[in-house]
Amino acid sequence: MTTPDGNTPLEKADLALRREQFDFERASKTEELSIKRREFWTSLLTVPVPLIIAALTLIVGVLNQVSAARDQLELKAAEIVMSAEGPYAAKARLAALRQLFGERLRLTFDSTLALTDMGAPGRDRRLAILQLLIEHPAQCKEVLGTADVIFPHTDFIQDLRKNPPCAAGRRGSTNP
Repeated sequence: MTTPDGNTPLEKADLALRREQFDFERASKTEELSIKRREFWTSLLTVPVPLIIAALTLIVGVLNQVSAARDQLELKAAEIVMSAEGPYAAKARLAALRQLFGERLRLTFDSTLALTDMGAPGRDRRLAILQLLIEHPAQCKEVLGTADVIFPHTDFIQDLRKNPPCAAGRRGSTNP
């Protein structure tokens, strides 16, 4: 039996089946093409992303090394300044370090460094002052006055003014 369009029902069924097969293959190819596009973009990104991460890691490492070097420089400069004998020597050392290192040295404690807060005489200087007081008891006030000028407002000098060892020596020690 033929239909008015000249096709038999078997031909129509075959044609419908071929159309479905074509639509299925078309959808399958479209999906395959979509997968291949995703694979392409994924593979394209697999190279630069690790390179960018490696570059960022390298930059962070270099910045950390620069920061550590600057911190070490400042720490060493602070050690040099703080090892000075007195406040004026500390200020002079700090000024010299600033001239040597310029902008690389970011020490900021020089503005808060009061000369009266620093500079208690070191052990050797204290012993020398005591030795002068013992050797020259007559010049006790002059020795203490000079020590007070050199090391102003220090507890050591103030304590010596209150209880000078030369005064005890003048009272007389009993040496048999």
